[in-house]
Amino acid sequence: MQLSLRLLIVLLATAAALAMTPEALENCVLLAGAGLLLITTSMAYGADLTAALEPFRRLRFAIAFPAIWMTLQILPLPLSAANPIWRLTSNAFGDSHLWGHISIDPSRTFASLMAYLGVFSITVSASLIARDRRRAETAFLALFAMTSLLVAVVALSTFTPIAILPSLDHQGSTALVAWSGLSVVLGSAMVVMTLERHFTRREASHRPTDFSLAGRLFLTILAIAISVAALASIGSTRHLIPTAAAVYSIFFVAIARRLGARPWPAVILFSIFALLLAAMSFPYGEGPLPFAFGLSSENGDGALTIAMRALTDTPWVGHGVGTFTSLARVYADIGISVPVLPPTTAALVAIEWGIPALVALILASIQLIVFLFRGAIRRGRDSYFPSASSASLLCLGIGSFLDIGLLSPLIWVVAAVLVGIGLAQSSGRTSSLDS
Repeated sequence: MQLSLRLLIVLLATAAALAMTPEALENCVLLAGAGLLLITTSMAYGADLTAALEPFRRLRFAIAFPAIWMTLQILPLPLSAANPIWRLTSNAFGDSHLWGHISIDPSRTFASLMAYLGVFSITVSASLIARDRRRAETAFLALFAMTSLLVAVVALSTFTPIAILPSLDHQGSTALVAWSGLSVVLGSAMVVMTLERHFTRREASHRPTDFSLAGRLFLTILAIAISVAALASIGSTRHLIPTAAAVYSIFFVAIARRLGARPWPAVILFSIFALLLAAMSFPYGEGPLPFAFGLSSENGDGALTIAMRALTDTPWVGHGVGTFTSLARVYADIGISVPVLPPTTAALVAIEWGIPALVALILASIQLIVFLFRGAIRRGRDSYFPSASSASLLCLGIGSFLDIGLLSPLIWVVAAVLVGIGLAQSSGRTSSLDS
């Protein structure tokens, strides 16, 4: 096993081990690990860099927009273009020549920008590593094993008298929902991969079914069952819909490939079903952006009230990525001293990034999901890699309108590795993507 692949697996294991630690510590460790991984991978696979970056060029808008937007929020601007808080500060100090920023806290926005660049570097590294299908399979197995083991340990500690970990707060519970959903999606892809390879080898060698197939399927289905149980116990009925849509996506790709369906008709047909499932999961309400808030009864009515107040005063360019904690103190009622979490990830993006940026990020996510889904349909062998990546992003994307599970740094790392594997395996000898 090469050094870069070992570092990737170590990074995944470290992310899982730090999942229940303070977010600041987790971000620092993951950022350092991402930099080391990128350097090592670039040195090992520098000759493949040009070919590996080809899919990224096609997705340059989706990749560049977050970095450009956060940079714009950090840059010094005239007070007329800056957040109103800077104008109030200037008036308080009696200095009309002060410059301001779109972000109310540029240091937090800069930290968010560095975290995004770290996640992107993990994606590039994973794409370089996964250009070889054996390395891709090893990384994919490590992802599935890590998420399944983490869900099993947390569920064991939460639902049994065996207290391995401290009790989960609201943010930890929503993170467990996201981890469980990803484990189910990856497990479904593992089932498809195991069955497809078994049938392909049996057709080639005419060998009967062996017991090792049953053993692999049993362990995979057991992991899926544990994750489904955790998901059903922690989340509401709505939380099952994103996972169901993602699993449907994986089996849709497998069936469409068997039937020889053309890519674009398959994408359109699947999109119709995915939109219907997404519409079923969105909790509609009242307010300027009702679909972005959800029913936050688990997080308390105060979170929803604070988010609505903040959104009412949000400029179109947002208050600055990473600044919700500071905003919550401003809009919270007197006497609330505990940190207030946003009701949903989509609400957080609408407040910190601005509503136009939320729309742009949704479009960028759809572009990436469609690119991976279309690549999975066109891919002859190993289509389950881009299929699993597309399905995972679909699950996380719909889930971002339901809770704040997407804010877990572990989810960022897993999603980054999955996207890297999916992009690397979206084209090959049996694919016509490059034509």
